[in-house]
Amino acid sequence: MEKRLLTPEEIAERLRISRLTVMSYLRSGVLKGIKVGRLWRVSEEDLRAFLKTSGPAGVWIASDAVSKDDSDSRWLEADLGGPLPPWDWGPAGKPAGKPVRYVPGVGLVIEGKKRHGE
Repeated sequence: MEKRLLTPEEIAERLRISRLTVMSYLRSGVLKGIKVGRLWRVSEEDLRAFLKTSGPAGVWIASDAVSKDDSDSRWLEADLGGPLPPWDWGPAGKPAGKPVRYVPGVGLVIEGKKRHGE
């Protein structure tokens, strides 16, 4: 029985990922392959095994390259658009008449309020 060996370019085309990503998977051992001189080759069986275990390894593959598994797509169908919990402004409540803005890394800031040390 003749085994078909795939090149990194063929794998990249099948999975719709870059050749460099495939090479990274091969070097790190995430995808099993054999090295013939300086060239990598991957058997069909090793590619199938990679596709079956790619989710837990943190590898995301194009959806039509892998058979659809309902358990993997459940989080995509989940309703995450519910109402946000109310912001706790403290006992005084939201400051009346003052704009509030979000500052990344800081949080909500009341406009016009001086910061410590100013």
